[in-house]
Amino acid sequence: ELAFEREQYDQAQQYLDKCAAVYERDLEPRHPLFAWLWHDQAAIYYKQGRYDDAEPLVDKAIMLRERMGASPALRYASYLLRAELHWAKDRQSEAINDLEDAMRCAEEQRGAGYGTGREKASLFSIFTEAFERMVEWQLTRGNMADAFDAIEKVRTQSLRDQFYYVQFAGINGGGVGGSQGDEDRERALRKEIADLDAELRSVGRQSGPDSQAYQELHETRKQKVQELYEWKRDRMQTRVARAQGALGQERTRQLRQIQRDVLGENDLMLLFLLGEYGSYVMVVEAAAARLA
Repeated sequence: ELAFEREQYDQAQQYLDKCAAVYERDLEPRHPLFAWLWHDQAAIYYKQGRYDDAEPLVDKAIMLRERMGASPALRYASYLLRAELHWAKDRQSEAINDLEDAMRCAEEQRGAGYGTGREKASLFSIFTEAFERMVEWQLTRGNMADAFDAIEKVRTQSLRDQFYYVQFAGINGGGVGGSQGDEDRERALRKEIADLDAELRSVGRQSGPDSQAYQELHETRKQKVQELYEWKRDRMQTRVARAQGALGQERTRQLRQIQRDVLGENDLMLLFLLGEYGSYVMVVEAAAARLA
């Protein structure tokens, strides 16, 4: 890893070859560490411009990580790498598809976390490269709406949600957050899912993904995720109903609705995305929007 970060790819390759020899001697072919090996080898090839050599390896890494139920962070890294490969080979549609999968994994990781809003935002910050890439690539393709969506997704609270919050709080005299009991319930469900993820990884290493114990745990995790989804959906529906009653309007606002309802003829709104790889400003007027 250190040699790779220092761009000492020949040295990184030597370390990787030693790891490969040990894995092939001591591990079964579907062991999760092979996905790590293939991913890192593909990353070296990508940096060296050997795209055709890198592609089949990252394909194998993604397939194994999906089959083994690897963490969202590991799946995110492989989808992002394959997206970069497709983009480098001028296969833009395939690159966008993989980038969307990487963003889905990032959002899955954000949804599985628990803690304060600041703690969740700090954890999510390591995944922002995919969202920055999406903004950059959609700008290249001239897709303003998709670039805006990527900016919205990377924010802890979307622009539309902020307008909703301000309006509801102003009319209702308070915030839209749930009660302490709501927060405790959500935290408990997320912790159960995180504990099941850890147990799945342990059982997967010991017994393999085809074992009965692994399958039973996997089914339990699916049920817990569904329970969390349904609970959040029901809570949101309750909150939306309260807001509609107070505001007499729908919660969701598209960009055009913000332009129509919030901005006057001579008003200007600036939205900023300050990232590690690039920074963008969205300039929004009542009748137009552009990204710079």
